Amino acid sequence: MTLDAKANPDWSGGRGGNGGDITVSSSNGSARVGASVGGSTGGGVVPAANGEYVSYPDGPVGENAPAVPTQICRLVHAGEIDFSNDQKSITVCYEPTTLTTPTTDTPTPPTTGPSPHTAAASALAQLSIPTPQLTWSPDPANNEWNAWAIALPIWVDFPTTNPITTTTTASGITIDMAATQSEIHIDWGDATTSTCTRWGPMPRTTKMGTQSPWCGHTWTQPATYTVTTTSAWTVTWTAMGQTGTLPLTSTSTTTIEIAEFQAIVIG
Repeated sequence: MTLDAKANPDWSGGRGGNGGDITVSSSNGSARVGASVGGSTGGGVVPAANGEYVSYPDGPVGENAPAVPTQICRLVHAGEIDFSNDQKSITVCYEPTTLTTPTTDTPTPPTTGPSPHTAAASALAQLSIPTPQLTWSPDPANNEWNAWAIALPIWVDFPTTNPITTTTTASGITIDMAATQSEIHIDWGDATTSTCTRWGPMPRTTKMGTQSPWCGHTWTQPATYTVTTTSAWTVTWTAMGQTGTLPLTSTSTTTIEIAEFQAIVIG
């Protein structure tokens, strides 16, 4: 590498102060000059490696020095220097080169398997839950018309369901699941709906025309209605020390004939 060198004939002589130390020895009409690092007006120098020093001619020195020095210099002592031109030392300086730190691509994290929550969600397809089995009370099938009368309340009931528990494996993760039925949504087929959290049959001692205190309905127009029942379940899962809940539903449909009965008085 070629560096621009410059002679520094005005380097302060003597010892101490801001100048460097100059030593002179002579032999056979020539002189050998040695010099130490000196300062510069308005700034200063900081020693660096390999006998170099960092020059800050326009700024402070030390811990408050600029982040990038203006020059890096080195005094040259090799050979014998002729004093005929009053030269005291030779200083070689070069501008510092800003090194560019090579960029490193951020490594892509290794691909990991699904989370326990994701595995539990996919395992729901393997969980078998019963469809809601709606029964009427009183049951229209027990009368000769196989129908229920308009304006007459009917009660609905569902079989008791116990929590369903199972252990399955999804995506290599073992999952324990427990499903509990929480509520039932009913579309009565006449643009009305109900959400039931309790249900039960009409007691035998109940007066006809009494509405169910839990889950029931009254139709006001004669027709054949399709009743859609959706059972809502809460599934609690446990896997790899984690736990959570997920929703699950099952649906069934049934029909009911609502008729308008007329009383005929004879005699």
